[in-house]
Amino acid sequence: MRVSNDQRLFRMSGSNEDQIPSNQIMSKDDFLRLLVTQLSYQDPLSPVDNQEFIAQTAQFSALEQMQNLNESFKSLMQIERQINKAISLGFVGKQVEVESGFFELKGDGPVELKYQIGRDLKGITVKIFNDDGNLIRTLEPKDISRGEHAVLWDGRDDKGEKVESGRYRYEVTGVDEAGKEVSLTPTSSGKVDGISFKGDKVYLMVNGDLIPQSSLISIEG
Repeated sequence: MRVSNDQRLFRMSGSNEDQIPSNQIMSKDDFLRLLVTQLSYQDPLSPVDNQEFIAQTAQFSALEQMQNLNESFKSLMQIERQINKAISLGFVGKQVEVESGFFELKGDGPVELKYQIGRDLKGITVKIFNDDGNLIRTLEPKDISRGEHAVLWDGRDDKGEKVESGRYRYEVTGVDEAGKEVSLTPTSSGKVDGISFKGDKVYLMVNGDLIPQSSLISIEG
């Protein structure tokens, strides 16, 4: 028995499986049927060589073990997802810090806009957008050292006029030593009001927004 393409023998997790048509992938049952068929139609005067037969049997055994291992991995991943969902329920009511540029402007008080700098920069720009996506204010903080930073926004636009309370978003960009613009990570704090599950992904409801759990930075208390 000959199989010209080894990818037809093995279907393993993490391989190029998605690029191989399903009709070109042999299962262990297909492999066993071919082996039995070969033995049934072999020439009695010229039987299959012992070494070749042993090699084919070893291939079948390896294929079966790989498929069993693949199923075990799938089960472990499913268990891990369930555990992750159960753990995330404990975040409800907790004060957290997440990677997010969304925030709520309430009243006349200033708003603290946080961000992180992880490299040497020549300048920083903070742009604030309203809920319609319109740019209303541009800030240029002077402190460009590495670490966690925050800039206060007084709730006024570039014309100096007071804006309405509501939802806003900000972006932070910097300019590196080579003059190239780089995006920085805005962060916000808030209480987790709920949890949402979308497929295998977990989202935290923070300040009225669904934030991926992967964006969680820290939990207070």
